[in-house]
Amino acid sequence: MTILKRFGRSSRALFLSAAMAPVMVACVVPSATSPSSSAPAERLRSAISDTHQKLDFYNSLNPDCTSPGIPVVTVTKQAAHGQLSFDLSSDYPNFARDNQRYECNKKSVPGVTLYYQSAAGYSGDDAGVVHIIFPGGTFSDVSYRIDVKARQ
Repeated sequence: MTILKRFGRSSRALFLSAAMAPVMVACVVPSATSPSSSAPAERLRSAISDTHQKLDFYNSLNPDCTSPGIPVVTVTKQAAHGQLSFDLSSDYPNFARDNQRYECNKKSVPGVTLYYQSAAGYSGDDAGVVHIIFPGGTFSDVSYRIDVKARQ
C-alpha cells in the first residue's frame, strides 16, 4: 500500500511541499488549537541521549474521527544540541473524556509523529520551536523544552 493510498489525496501536497521546500513538513495536529500571536505554547519533554525519541503525535480530527486536512509545520528554531524531525504515522489520539472526539481515542488515526534525537553523548537542556498552520487557516507556535538524559 502506498503512502498516497493510505493517507489520501492531501498527502500529495506533503510530498510536493517537501520536495520544493525542505524545511516545510506537512503535519496533522489537533484542530481545536487556537491561533497564537504571542509567545509559543511550551511543552516539556525528556529524551535519552542519542536516541530517536518520540515527543508528540499530531493529528487533526472532526468529531466523526475523519481528518479535515493536513496542516503544514515548519521548524522555526531547530534544537541546538540535536535534531527535530517528523514522520507520517498512525497512532492513537489522546482526547480528554469531556472532548467530543474522545471516541476517536479507540482508533489508530493518521498523523505525524514529532521526534527528537540529541547529538551523540550530549546531556542537558535543549529546545526547539515549530510553527503549525492548520487546515482552517489558524496557526500555532509550539516551543519544546527537552531535558536530555545520559544513558544509564
